[in-house]
Amino acid sequence: MTLYLHPDAQGNLAAAYEDAFQTADEIFALSAYLKDWKAFQLAPHCTNATLIVGKDFGITRKQALSDALAWKQANRSIAHVYVAEDIDGFHPKIVAWRTDEAHYLIVGSSNLTVAAFETNYEANLGIKITEERYEEITAWIADILARSVALSQGWIDAYTEATVPAAVKRSTPPSSPHRPVGLIPPRFPGLAAALAERKERASAFEPIRDEFEELVRQCADGRLSEDDFYDWLIPNWNRSEWKFQGSGIFRHNRAATDWSLLCRALVAILDCPATRRDATVQAAYDMLEASDRAEVRKAFITEMLCHFFPHDYPLWNDPIVTWMKEEGFASKRPRGLSEGAKYIWLAQQTRAALRADPDYPALNLAELDHVIWAYCRHRGWV
Repeated sequence: MTLYLHPDAQGNLAAAYEDAFQTADEIFALSAYLKDWKAFQLAPHCTNATLIVGKDFGITRKQALSDALAWKQANRSIAHVYVAEDIDGFHPKIVAWRTDEAHYLIVGSSNLTVAAFETNYEANLGIKITEERYEEITAWIADILARSVALSQGWIDAYTEATVPAAVKRSTPPSSPHRPVGLIPPRFPGLAAALAERKERASAFEPIRDEFEELVRQCADGRLSEDDFYDWLIPNWNRSEWKFQGSGIFRHNRAATDWSLLCRALVAILDCPATRRDATVQAAYDMLEASDRAEVRKAFITEMLCHFFPHDYPLWNDPIVTWMKEEGFASKRPRGLSEGAKYIWLAQQTRAALRADPDYPALNLAELDHVIWAYCRHRGWV
């Protein structure tokens, strides 16, 4: 145990933070506000570094946010930065991390600012914690992530700094969780890290959404050739920051899929009334199934539905199929369903699971998808 008492500290808090970031396999840092940001170097083996900052009173500085965003971009796919957008009274100061040997925590009065490291009167405690305590902390962080948004340049531009603190109304504590009757969304040690990864990928779709939809429409009505659409898709979806799945779809023969047909199916879904969407999705999927001209229909269509309608449609992939099987729920699917009807049944079950547990950290099916993938890996199922 180390006690950091600043400004007359025997231990050095800044050095402790630097060491934590440079040695962690996974690290979470939460700060009530951010007046400046040091671009901490990450360990080569680090898989997740997540920073969550508050925006109460406008104390957080735009320059600090810009520096944190640059740090995230310099550590792509590993670093994540979030703002506690939907939390009034966000006040934690905590860094929790794990290595291959142990789990650690620094907690106390210090925000992540130069003043906290050098001139402020601060008291912090650094301790080694048990794996169980670390899991408790990351579960708490997962709940915070559910009410946070990924930091973007657009968010920074819209944010207003304030010099005089304004009165703030604290949010009502969340209600007690209700357990679903059917599927139970998993809670496990990797939940927070999985949420941080997926929320960022989901937010990365927004800047490209309009361009992508326009190209889909052009391919659907013949204004854009299938080859040109595919040539755009390879660099702009495959290996991109907003792609949810691996690169398997591009290992299929290009000629095995009629991309114009796929795009027409997606446009029909995008344009139908919300009250008819499930029926349209089912019909479109069954049409693609029967055509024998859309080899990548499951990977492409269900991911695009998950992007455009994240609250309504999940990915249809191996992790979610495995999860339902291992949880003993796959056998409850009615017999004799078409492939399209099977997908709608899957969507209905996952929607119901989130509705029945309103305090669950994953807010939609796009987020739940990556949580399920991480949970399956945690359990050794995939």
